[in-house]
Amino acid sequence: MPRLLKKFLIGVMIVPALLYLLLLGIIEWDRWRTKFSASEMPSFMVHTQAPQKITLLNSGVAALWARLQMIESAKKSIEIEYFIYDLDQSAKLVTQALLKKAAAGVKVRVIVDFSAPIFKLNPTVTAFMKQKGVDVKYYNTASLHRIFSVQHRSHRKLLVIDDKVAITGGRNVANDYFDISERYNFHDTDIIIEGDIVSEMKKSFEQYWSSPLALASDQIEAKFSQDELNLALKFLYEDPDLLALRQMVQVTGEKLLANELKTTCTDSIYAADHPGTSVAARKVYSVLIQEAATALKKIDIESPYFVLKSDGLSDFKKIIDRGVKVSVLTNTLHSTDAYYTVSAFAATLKDLNTSGLVIYGFNGASKSKDYLIPELNVSDRWGLHAKRGVIDEKTTIIGTYNIDPRSANLNSEMIFICRNNPDLAQAVLKDIQLRLKESLPLVENNCVNCFKNLIQNADWISKFKFLIFIPIASRLDFLL
Repeated sequence: MPRLLKKFLIGVMIVPALLYLLLLGIIEWDRWRTKFSASEMPSFMVHTQAPQKITLLNSGVAALWARLQMIESAKKSIEIEYFIYDLDQSAKLVTQALLKKAAAGVKVRVIVDFSAPIFKLNPTVTAFMKQKGVDVKYYNTASLHRIFSVQHRSHRKLLVIDDKVAITGGRNVANDYFDISERYNFHDTDIIIEGDIVSEMKKSFEQYWSSPLALASDQIEAKFSQDELNLALKFLYEDPDLLALRQMVQVTGEKLLANELKTTCTDSIYAADHPGTSVAARKVYSVLIQEAATALKKIDIESPYFVLKSDGLSDFKKIIDRGVKVSVLTNTLHSTDAYYTVSAFAATLKDLNTSGLVIYGFNGASKSKDYLIPELNVSDRWGLHAKRGVIDEKTTIIGTYNIDPRSANLNSEMIFICRNNPDLAQAVLKDIQLRLKESLPLVENNCVNCFKNLIQNADWISKFKFLIFIPIASRLDFLL
């Protein structure tokens, strides 16, 4: 082999390895620096046996209508906290409802994560919202060069009204989450909670509002183009099309909301991570593990992503070794909007196949038209976004936590647990079963088609990106 070609080939192998090691070094340095600069305040958990009124929200249209109703009912205060807050029709409906309440003297505060959403609910829009009495803060404005710190995101979803009623669960504020998108929609789940635990959820919001990681929108340097100003003004004012949509949401939403399960929980837990990336800030994962340890027979899980590192896999094996059956429903490559998480899942298949877990992949089927607004042209492509689980058909967990390294180690999350309520558990299981009917096995004993099932029906571009990304995902899965 010519010496020049040999040097070239050596360089092709060495340079990527050096770049990879450099990237890991930068991440570890930033992780170490963050660990010692982060607040060590305790995370948040409250356990109560006082009765909490519960409404399950499996319908996206019902979930949007419930939010609008709750906002319009506010007398004193509204707190909103989301990972994604879009500039589409559903977000316009929510925002304009907030502006009306602010004009009526209600205190309105909004926290939005500063990652992708900054390109949606940007400082151009929030400057006008501030003028109209709505205060907005952005969470974690770390610079991109801080590779580890910038990965810390507030993945929380919360709406609190007058310290009395709240919604949490999987949904962000965008058409995709409310069953009205023409592009792509999510099967998702929220829960309305009314009771004394809501005041504790409000305290968790206050932790984030007062955190040094949350900056007021007017502290964000931004230059506004005329087009951005025009877009902001258009977003903040009603138009005939929006009024027509609101009427459709009301008609269908009222009907669907009336059919959602309403029950009372007399043994409830609310747990939330504290702002920041320190170990002391992580609470949700440990609460989930403690709750899973109470299982005697079975655990049913739904998560849009399912990526386990060695410690997570070990925790599941301990549960399964006790004779508990663990069934998981997650996305396939066709149903997801995040191909790289499926790559990370595929990279762990060898370990998963010997874990005792049974895992199914959703094929992307849409909801029945009975659950959609008949006048709207809604996409036929759907994915899973609910973060929920049921233990022994009587304890239900609903929240923002995905089963992946990001939720365990990087994101701020929250969960609500309702123990010993078979009615709520059965309602959640019934909805999961609807998804399972449209799913195929991804991990089970002697499954010869499982890998094929994972990528079935996906387009060739997604398959190509998925395959290319598997070796990268196996090394950097905690960033995905």
